Amino acid sequence: MSLVVEDDGPGCSAEQLSRIARRGVRLDEATEGHGLGLAIADGIVRAYGGEMHFSRSAALGGFQVSVTLPGSDALVDDPAIDPDRRSHRAATLSA
Repeated sequence: MSLVVEDDGPGCSAEQLSRIARRGVRLDEATEGHGLGLAIADGIVRAYGGEMHFSRSAALGGFQVSVTLPGSDALVDDPAIDPDRRSHRAATLSA
């Protein structure tokens, strides 16, 4: 399964993109925070055998995050999952 999130903001430089998922790195100093969010998200994605990539959105010009997780079709097609929840999950993942 792949998920792409992008925006139309100012984006990031190549140097910023190379370090954005490191703990403690914050690019937006206008809001409070500790620079942990993307590092934690990246760690979770990697723990599940996935990959997270940061780039500039070709469509919108801003920041883009791409997440790829292996074997996610098995989650959507698993007969052990209630069919109502399975269809909701499939709709959520494809949206």
